[in-house]
Amino acid sequence: IDPATEHFYQPGWTMVGGGVFDAATTRRSMQSLIPRGVTWLQQSVVGFAPKDNEIELDNGDRVHYSQLIVAPGLTLDWAGVKGLAESLGKNGVTSNYSYQHAPYTWELVQKTKQGKAIFTQPPMPIKCAGAPQKALYLSCDHWRRAGVLKDIDVNFFNAGGVLFGVPDYVPALQSYIDKYEAKVHYSHNLQEIDGENKVAHFKKAGGEGEDEIISQEFDMIHVCPPQRAPKFVADSELADAGGWLEVDQFSLQHKRFDNVWGLGDVMNTPNAKTMAAVRKQVPVVAQNLVDSLAGRDIHCAYDGYGSCPLTV
Repeated sequence: IDPATEHFYQPGWTMVGGGVFDAATTRRSMQSLIPRGVTWLQQSVVGFAPKDNEIELDNGDRVHYSQLIVAPGLTLDWAGVKGLAESLGKNGVTSNYSYQHAPYTWELVQKTKQGKAIFTQPPMPIKCAGAPQKALYLSCDHWRRAGVLKDIDVNFFNAGGVLFGVPDYVPALQSYIDKYEAKVHYSHNLQEIDGENKVAHFKKAGGEGEDEIISQEFDMIHVCPPQRAPKFVADSELADAGGWLEVDQFSLQHKRFDNVWGLGDVMNTPNAKTMAAVRKQVPVVAQNLVDSLAGRDIHCAYDGYGSCPLTV
């Protein structure tokens, strides 16, 4: 069940924004990816009735299931930053998290010869946690090669308190922050974009709970939007208190409904939300599902693997 007519290779959008990929190479028709023998219901899911083993679709139909795999990903909350949605694609405001706007990132990078460039990262969880930094690194590498990096004031505004969540990798990444002479601002969460006046407003977390609004002018700004669980999952019986699909982090079986399974970014598992994680999760769920259908005990376990390639 999937309403989309097209499938996108989203990890490639960072490379589109860096001038490495053409956007069209990241898009394929959904029909071409549906395996033979699979019935494709091109509808949106709007609700779950797990006690009845049913899904509700946006056309009013209800679909009964014996086993259910929930894998809708997460929702990019463009409306979570005031003024962002209406500013994207103009006035120097862009995001590689959008197929439509990743090419504009590359356009801005090529046009920018001087001034202030801002790159933002919202609070976790987000998918592809390295993507906000990759946009910065690829942009700076182009500016370095073009001989204009010295004339550009590069800033990374991070809602979190560290450069990267795995400490072992921080020194290597910090070396490139230093190489590109980028200024890093921790505990700064983007609140509003004024595209016409090219001003970004951040909430800076205070040490004693006292927040401060910081306003920054920009010539270009790359925004990673805040992200959340899809509403139809968050509002359902399948969600945990945070709105994410509640599964066992090893078997990926739902904690309260044995015939429901999860995959990908929608789950409340503690791993990073990356495509690499899904690649390791799929065989686990497939084997556990087959064993469950056959009446056997499930034994496959996801080990939390993730990967975050950072092109610097």
